[in-house]
Amino acid sequence: MITKNSYRQIQRHIVWMLNHTRKEFSIDLAHVKVFISPKSGIGALLQGNPAICIRYNQMQHAINVWRKNAQDYANEHQSECIPHHLIEKGKCIILAQHVLQSTCIDQCGIIWHEYGHAYNETRQIKNTEANAYLFEVDMITAAWRQGVLQMYDVMAKDVHNYLGSRQNYFDNGTNELADKLAYLRALLDIEVEPFQRERFNRYFWCAYSRQVSLHNQENTIAWHK
Repeated sequence: MITKNSYRQIQRHIVWMLNHTRKEFSIDLAHVKVFISPKSGIGALLQGNPAICIRYNQMQHAINVWRKNAQDYANEHQSECIPHHLIEKGKCIILAQHVLQSTCIDQCGIIWHEYGHAYNETRQIKNTEANAYLFEVDMITAAWRQGVLQMYDVMAKDVHNYLGSRQNYFDNGTNELADKLAYLRALLDIEVEPFQRERFNRYFWCAYSRQVSLHNQENTIAWHK
């Protein structure tokens, strides 16, 4: 069942990424909303994709079909939160409901990869999988360095496992991606004293909570609309 709490569950991953992208790249991706697709699925995800970013060049006919499928589901399940109006060209990421049962690092990687496509379009660079991989790995690296992942009990081995599960895809990337992955894996192997991590996480939690509060006030999460 998809509720407002379902959207709150992924909110933390989106809030941090939006703020980091604004700060580091001067790019605002807040116009891109995440729509959680119900278990019955819609055409965009029937091939097994856990998520898809609706691009600006997506055929309007397909978008209309996906929106109608979601609307039909919403009419039959009125107790669920199905904001089907969010399914728009260049402004939406469709996320499979089953991703909510995935690990934290899997959720982050899936969501950040799709935002990578939105980032490519916003920057007007080639919107390829290779460039989306770069954004995905950049976000994971920054989140690890800033203690964001550790704050949610994601361990270095968890990130290593995630990277390993994605390696077949990453192998199709660029030399730049290979360099970024090598750096990230080396970074994961650096031990941090427990007391230093605890002290940093207390400081980061205060700053992060303020970001979430401001984000809520801006009504940028899908179900607020």
